[in-house]
Amino acid sequence: MESPSTPIGNINLIYHENKTAFLCSRSLPYEFRPALVNWLNRLDARKDCVMCGNLQKIENEVLQGLIERGIPTIVVLDRPYPESWPTYMMQGVGDQKLLIITLVDFTVPWIDKYGMAEMRNKYMIAN
Repeated sequence: MESPSTPIGNINLIYHENKTAFLCSRSLPYEFRPALVNWLNRLDARKDCVMCGNLQKIENEVLQGLIERGIPTIVVLDRPYPESWPTYMMQGVGDQKLLIITLVDFTVPWIDKYGMAEMRNKYMIAN
């Protein structure tokens, strides 16, 4: 499995002792959203660190909630970096509470050539 390249943000988060991988299905029913909010509210910025993606709407909502609450967060992408970032993500980078990594070689088209989503999920679970 490839190592992340060209990290953006606080690289020290990769060494955080208590990392949780947030993985969710694209078909997550809306009824589960209150449980996600409850989970977010129970996280402690002094102890917890969450690894997540940011492709799906629910992942973006969780990511924004993590950053708003000051929870250290590692975003693992399965595609090259976008040309621009949402303001809330740049705020997380500026606050040293966010690390963004990609598992993709920028010279290779990101189109699921290597099962990138699966590789991203395996990377998050292993780390």
